[in-house]
Amino acid sequence: MPGTAALPAALAWFPAERRQKLRLAPQSVLGMHALKRGYAAQYGYGKAFVVVEATPQSAAAVMEQLRNALSQDGMDPVSLSQALAAIVAGMA
Repeated sequence: MPGTAALPAALAWFPAERRQKLRLAPQSVLGMHALKRGYAAQYGYGKAFVVVEATPQSAAAVMEQLRNALSQDGMDPVSLSQALAAIVAGMA
């Protein structure tokens, strides 16, 4: 079968320490349609994900959709990310 055995470069963005699972999400990363295709990792303290877009403009549009979806659920993405960063820092 043609192809390469090399792992995608995006996987290097996930810290290996305390990682429990790493997977390709071919569609709807974290179950969100705005996050079309990417990678997700499971850690003991939560999930991390990476979605690669073709252009900075498409990445900005996806980020805006994500912000809107989270705010509709009553979550402030900035506060949420700061709280998660503090949890992760405390586990180091």
